[in-house]
Amino acid sequence: MISLIRLHSYYLLTKKTRTLTVIFIGVVIGVLGLLTRPFDAKTVRIIYHASYLLDYTIEGFTLIKMVLFLCGFYTVLHLSILTPYDTVLKQRTHTVLYILSKYLVIWLYTTGVVLIISLYYVAFSMVIYGSLHPMISLNSMMRIGILITTYTLLLFTVSLYSKHHLALILVMFSFLLSDMFVNMSSTLGEVSSLGLLTNVLAPNIHVLTNDVIDFIIPKRFMLYLSFLYLTGIVAATLTSDN
Repeated sequence: MISLIRLHSYYLLTKKTRTLTVIFIGVVIGVLGLLTRPFDAKTVRIIYHASYLLDYTIEGFTLIKMVLFLCGFYTVLHLSILTPYDTVLKQRTHTVLYILSKYLVIWLYTTGVVLIISLYYVAFSMVIYGSLHPMISLNSMMRIGILITTYTLLLFTVSLYSKHHLALILVMFSFLLSDMFVNMSSTLGEVSSLGLLTNVLAPNIHVLTNDVIDFIIPKRFMLYLSFLYLTGIVAATLTSDN
C-alpha cells in the first residue's frame, strides 16, 4: 500500500504541479494578508476591532473552502487521467489497493494544502487581531475535515463512473451553488428550499447563527452519503475486476 501511495504521489507531484501548488499557496496567503486590511489606519482598526475580526474570519473561512474545492478538483482530475503506468499497476496489484491508494493520495494532498492555508489563517488572526474569533474552534476544523472527505469521495466516485471531465466540473459547481443559496448567519428554518436541495446534493458547511460553522443537514445523513459514495467505489472496483 505504501509503495502504491508513493507511486501515485510521484505521478501527481510533478515539477509542474509542485510549482503551481507553491504559487497557488503563495497567492492565497497574500489574499489572506489583504483580508486583514493592513493599509487601514491603526486607530480605525482599534475602533472597529470586533467588526474587522468577524469580517476576516468569515471571508477567510470562505477562502479556505474555495481552496478545498479547487485542490480536490485538480487532484481528482489529474489522477483520473489514465496513463501507461496505471495499466501496469492494475495488472500487478489488486484493484482495491490500487483505487484505495489513489484516493488516499487525493485526500492527503487536498488536506495538506488546506492545512497549510488554515495555519496561516489562524496565525494572521493571532498576530493582527491578537485572538481568534469564537467560531474558529476544534469543532469547526473537524467540520472542514469532514467536508474534505465528503467532497473528495464524491469527486472520486464520479471520476470512476464518468469518462468526461465535465462531470467533475458539475460536482465542483454544485458545491459552489450550495454556498450561494445559503446566506451567512442563517438558521435551518431560514434556509430556502433551493438551499436545502443543493446542500443535500452537495453537503457544505456554512456560518450559521450564534457564530457556529456547521452543515445544515443532519449528521446521520452525512454518514449515509459517505456510505453511498464508498459503496459506489466498491461497485466500480468489482466491475473493473470483472
